[in-house]
Amino acid sequence: MISRSLRKLEFSSIIRLLSEQADTEPGRKLCEKLVPAANKAEAEARLRETDDAVNRLLEYGGLPFAGIQDIHSQISRADNGAVLNGRDLLQIAALLRAVVRMRQSVPESWTAAKREAADGDFPGHAIYNRIEALTPCQSLLGEIESCIAGEDELFDSASPGLMSIRRRIRDAQANIRTELEQVLRKHSSALQEALITVRGDRYVVPVKSEHRSAVPGLIHDSSASGNTVFIEPMSVVQLNNKIRELAAEERHEIERILAQLSAGVAEETAALKQNLQLLTELDFAMAKGKLSLDMKAAAPALNSEGRIVLH
Repeated sequence: MISRSLRKLEFSSIIRLLSEQADTEPGRKLCEKLVPAANKAEAEARLRETDDAVNRLLEYGGLPFAGIQDIHSQISRADNGAVLNGRDLLQIAALLRAVVRMRQSVPESWTAAKREAADGDFPGHAIYNRIEALTPCQSLLGEIESCIAGEDELFDSASPGLMSIRRRIRDAQANIRTELEQVLRKHSSALQEALITVRGDRYVVPVKSEHRSAVPGLIHDSSASGNTVFIEPMSVVQLNNKIRELAAEERHEIERILAQLSAGVAEETAALKQNLQLLTELDFAMAKGKLSLDMKAAAPALNSEGRIVLH
């Protein structure tokens, strides 16, 4: 009976229009799950929520939902001891920045009025009450922002150890280039071109095949034509080995930093889950408000007798 009534009312079309108003994927999914209220009290609460959203839109405009993604998977994996990657952590940071922006969007006039009102003597607001319940997790946000430079990159300053390792890598690379520049000058006639390149993480120089014996070293590759071989001169083998060792140290330090940040996420599991839920509910409420304005809708006066009067 209910399903048939919903079809006649084209309820699915309303749900589609509502979902299109949501700004986030979690918000859209919540819109798609909407079903009619089970009782009058629930319906009245939903109408008040829509009214509060409409008033917010008319007085101050929408809310800042940019950057919010569904991070349930990242939160759960961190809580289970997994190490998150840079992309995961950036998505968590984006949500926490959205929390900061959202809290800043509450009008000072409303905050001041609530502060001055007696306890329990201030009317609730479906939008602002949820925003005030958001937890900034500022320490976690600061740690992520100070460490993660991109999806696959950490700042040198992410830790003293990482900064030291990368400085030593740069020094070793500079020493190799200095040594290879001497090779280029000394064996210029044997080279295909005066170029320093890399093969398999090893610094090499391109040597004409017929002069390969002129440059003592290890052959790592050859050109498709066979005219060029890429040789790692013996004078830089130890330096290349050192860079490889330092690169391994760098990977271990990066893994340690990511593990530490992931542990920080795990500590904030409850707050992060609540933030995502509240932001999703806010998106849902604001979607209702926007659709209400688009449709020039008016809130109905509800009754308990089952009477329907259309004007």
